[in-house]
Amino acid sequence: MKKKRGDFMPIAFTPDEIIKANKLLEISQKKLKEEIAEKERLAIDFSEGILGVILSYDLYKKMVEQIEELEEKIMELEIAEILAKRNPDHQETKWIAYEEGSILKEFQRIRNGNTTTP
Repeated sequence: MKKKRGDFMPIAFTPDEIIKANKLLEISQKKLKEEIAEKERLAIDFSEGILGVILSYDLYKKMVEQIEELEEKIMELEIAEILAKRNPDHQETKWIAYEEGSILKEFQRIRNGNTTTP
């Protein structure tokens, strides 16, 4: 099933996930740790509005991993676009799994006009 925007984590915060900035000094470390563990994310509400967010480490790590996956997909699409421009008669892109660093060597080999497989 295709994920849509907001499936990973909604942008809006529930009232339960919002902490007033001036209340942070009154909350003990233990209470704050419990809140983060329970809710995974907290918004910090200043007089100007929400200006900060606290994330649990697990949620932060998950977000970083998802960003890395998206960056890899973008790079793959950019490489496919470059190859399609250089070889417009080739309609189908065939992806092959390579060990780390070898895709660059393959790209350089194709760019240099060597079409035989090593």
